Amino acid sequence: MSEEKLLREKGLAFFGSITASFSHEINNVMTIINEFAGLMEDLLRVADQGRPPQLERLGGISERIGTQVKRGEKMIKRLNRFSHTIDETVKTIDLSDLLKDLIALSERPRTLRRARMETRFPEETILLVSNPFLLQQAIFSCIDLILDASHDNQLLRLILEKQDGGARITIAGEEPIVKTDDTALSFLPILMEELGGKVDVIPFDNGGLSLVLSLPYSITDTVMFQK
Repeated sequence: MSEEKLLREKGLAFFGSITASFSHEINNVMTIINEFAGLMEDLLRVADQGRPPQLERLGGISERIGTQVKRGEKMIKRLNRFSHTIDETVKTIDLSDLLKDLIALSERPRTLRRARMETRFPEETILLVSNPFLLQQAIFSCIDLILDASHDNQLLRLILEKQDGGARITIAGEEPIVKTDDTALSFLPILMEELGGKVDVIPFDNGGLSLVLSLPYSITDTVMFQK
């Protein structure tokens, strides 16, 4: 299979995985709102029968519904931003914002594996001119690779750092890795080449694994230089 076809197929699979997983989380919000609405309806029905309305309880339910609505709106905005990352192949990206969105979008796979994630971002803003969709795919692929290669309760660390000529993103699994997927591991360098960067695989003495993504400030300059 050609690299171009592989990138297209893997990209579609990544897009489908994120949207399916996150839409499930949005559906959970709708279910909670529906349950609260049903409880409110029951309380109003009792009030219609001549009993004093439980105003304090109704107010509490209304407040909880409002909280879930705001949560749902935030989730939909995140999913909308993700879906629009395919609109432009090259744009200026705030790495911290992109990573925070991706961490939220990929929460369900981590939850299913009971994995924890610790993050460390610099105080300064790091801007890159890059492909936002491929970059998120590369980071998600690292997270997915480590989760698939380890037992449940993995401790993931995601670290963003500035480095000469660009940025470095480290995704590490602190707990022992059982078996890595060679196919997934071999795809990462292809993704990183498209981004003008590279990936380093660093094993830990305790059996853990660190995947380090090195990215240039500008994908356009790097790719043109490579060509």
